[in-house]
Amino acid sequence: AATEDAATTTVLNISCPLRDLGFFGEGGEGIWCLTGSETLSCHHWESAQMLCTFGYETRETLGVEYLMGCVWNQGKLR
Repeated sequence: AATEDAATTTVLNISCPLRDLGFFGEGGEGIWCLTGSETLSCHHWESAQMLCTFGYETRETLGVEYLMGCVWNQGKLR
């Protein structure tokens, strides 16, 4: 019988409570994670490797008060 450990393929540690997530990339190989403390991180789905992270200063850098989520534009590949 399969166990939870055997069924686990990838674990992402984003260090904060998760608020929202989604997939990005041509084949959906990336995953973005938005936390309740307004941080954003992007990971390669299969390897769980962190690709980038945007901390608390992201709102100030972007000139926004609240992060809502992310959108992948397949036409522009970004």
